[in-house]
Amino acid sequence: MKLYISTILILIYAFVTFGQSEKSAVYTAANSNARFEVIKSPTVASWTFRLDRFTGDVWILSFSNDGDLRWTGMKIQEFKPNQTLKPTFQIFLADKDVRQTFLMNTDTGQTWVLADTTVEKTGEKFLMWASFAK
Repeated sequence: MKLYISTILILIYAFVTFGQSEKSAVYTAANSNARFEVIKSPTVASWTFRLDRFTGDVWILSFSNDGDLRWTGMKIQEFKPNQTLKPTFQIFLADKDVRQTFLMNTDTGQTWVLADTTVEKTGEKFLMWASFAK
């Protein structure tokens, strides 16, 4: 009888353990007319973006010199702010390839890719949105 109960417990444990999937980012979908959206990268823990879906402005969550969390505005190359009062921009983050992180104007198709940039004079590194070839 003990062998029978032990076998059943092992089978239940195996079923529960193998049935679990990998952890993924937890998020909520923004309302279809929402102006702002927070987007978390599934691959890079430090990439959390706040997108103004109307204007296309993007901020990245970062730490201040005091260690407090804050939103820091990001540079967007060859960018003309949108003047419409509707959601027009979206951010796409690939599940496995960080090189496929895009900001796109869904009306015009204009696209930017997330890029590492270095300031020549100071050597400081930062992320920006670089214009993506059409």
